Amino acid sequence: MDPLRIGFAIAAGVTMLTLATLHDVGPVDPLTYAAVAAGLLGAAALESYEPARRASTVDPAESLAAE
Repeated sequence: MDPLRIGFAIAAGVTMLTLATLHDVGPVDPLTYAAVAAGLLGAAALESYEPARRASTVDPAESLAAE
């Protein structure tokens, strides 16, 4: 079976489950999309802050000399 058709069937099933579970939320609710996007952006920012902070303390010349 074509992967595109499998993905479409799963998406349709998840959409129906979401519509049955979440009341007063449409399938194209802009506030929900904005909230999810903001949440994902916030999670990505929080998770990348510490590695970026640690990487910024390393001297670039020392890092290049190690290779």
